[in-house]
Amino acid sequence: MNTFTITDAHKEELYKISLNHYQNLSRLRLNNGHKLFKIDVESGKLNTAIYTNIGSKVVVTPELGQIYIGALNEKNALKKFIKVLQYVNTVVEHNKSAHLTLEGDHEIINAKSNNTQ
Repeated sequence: MNTFTITDAHKEELYKISLNHYQNLSRLRLNNGHKLFKIDVESGKLNTAIYTNIGSKVVVTPELGQIYIGALNEKNALKKFIKVLQYVNTVVEHNKSAHLTLEGDHEIINAKSNNTQ
């Protein structure tokens, strides 16, 4: 089992992704020979999920706060999760820069309105 640190800034976006996984888990399909892994958003632990294959469908009892990834082995699951983290990091950084721009514009507007009075 691998463990890594997830910052609080990223947890909100990861929970959104885990909620999407929770809602769409019934549509999950695994390739032949692949296993289903789950990553706990809170602790960052990577574990093998308990699931059953019925034909090509995967039946699993979903848990909130878990991100499910189908992969050949633990190493590949970790690589896929790192890609998810990179996406989350991009979203968080984009939101942070947009927020900073809005704050800066707000300060400029306040300074202009103070000068006109």
